[in-house]
Amino acid sequence: MLLALGLITGVTLQFLNLSTLQNLYTARIVRAYLGASNAGRAATARGAAITEAHPRDDMSLDQYYGKPGGEPCSLAPLHLINVTINDTVVSRSALVYQDRKGLPLAVTPAGYLVDGRLHARSDAGPGGFERLSLGRWIGVSGAAFAPGLGRGTTPERALLAVLLNMRLGYWWRAAAARAHDVGAWVFATQLHLYRELRGQFFGTGERFWYLTDGGHFDNTAVYELLRRRVDFILALDNGADPDYHFADVANLMRLARVDFGAVFEPLVPPAEMVELFGNPGGFERGSRQGRQYLLGYRVALPAAGDVPAAICTLVFVKPRLTQDASLDLVQYQATHPDFPQESTADQFFDDAQWESYRKLGLSQAESLLARLPAGPDPWRVITGR
Repeated sequence: MLLALGLITGVTLQFLNLSTLQNLYTARIVRAYLGASNAGRAATARGAAITEAHPRDDMSLDQYYGKPGGEPCSLAPLHLINVTINDTVVSRSALVYQDRKGLPLAVTPAGYLVDGRLHARSDAGPGGFERLSLGRWIGVSGAAFAPGLGRGTTPERALLAVLLNMRLGYWWRAAAARAHDVGAWVFATQLHLYRELRGQFFGTGERFWYLTDGGHFDNTAVYELLRRRVDFILALDNGADPDYHFADVANLMRLARVDFGAVFEPLVPPAEMVELFGNPGGFERGSRQGRQYLLGYRVALPAAGDVPAAICTLVFVKPRLTQDASLDLVQYQATHPDFPQESTADQFFDDAQWESYRKLGLSQAESLLARLPAGPDPWRVITGR
């Protein structure tokens, strides 16, 4: 009986995903964000239904991006969904890849960009890439707690995560099975779970890839924008950083320097905005002196093959209370010293916490926009072009 149960479970790889918190996590994200714009909820008569799932909350990538090769069907901005492919057993010889323990995967309208190589979404389906909904991809992109943490993966953390069932990662079928592939074995489920216990992941070398939070590779989400050489990038550096060490920005710099040959130079801000820009050493914990909450860089990217050299203007917005902070924000920080850099482990905000972050974000946005000139391209005052 036990052998039969083991065989049935062993060939049912989806048991790995169904036994985790990923489904619950994705359901809450879909309800909170995609569900908020679901017009079908307006026709619901029951008031209690606002907290329940709705069949039209989620959508496929084809519904969101449009079918591959066809016209876009959404008015939304171009959305890149970043996830990490965990790879702790690296087959490459370069030491830099052994240190990262993961590869970037970006879900784009054109397809799946795996460490710079594009795979068409039309390859999805039986024998190819597993089709996931938009909500599922967003849920995977936020899977911060998992046995695989990219460069943060260790056997000890992996074991603890599995024992506590803090498993938000997703085993994604990314290619057809091969005879030598572990995904084709009868006890594949047990073996994959054993690899979670050990924090042992083989990246893209097998049929199933272990996907987690895109922040396990780059927590700023700027890496893929630099790959595309976007002229102007406004990024929110919202990772928990109570001492303002800018670890996520520093990690981005290292990745872009090694992979793209990028050169980062401090941005010289325009006169009308100079008081808003600081330097990495000028942000102190608990200090409300000055008005600095922006960090800027001019990024030079060399030519690569047929891609010409480019200059990108990169501006980070850092949550920080300044001398202009309102009384309610000052009071909230006095009783919550880590605000606005509280741990992301806190997934449940009360009303005061939610309002404090909302008000701070609004104040910083208004301060920035008030200094931009009117016209069709107000950001030119920062880029100098």
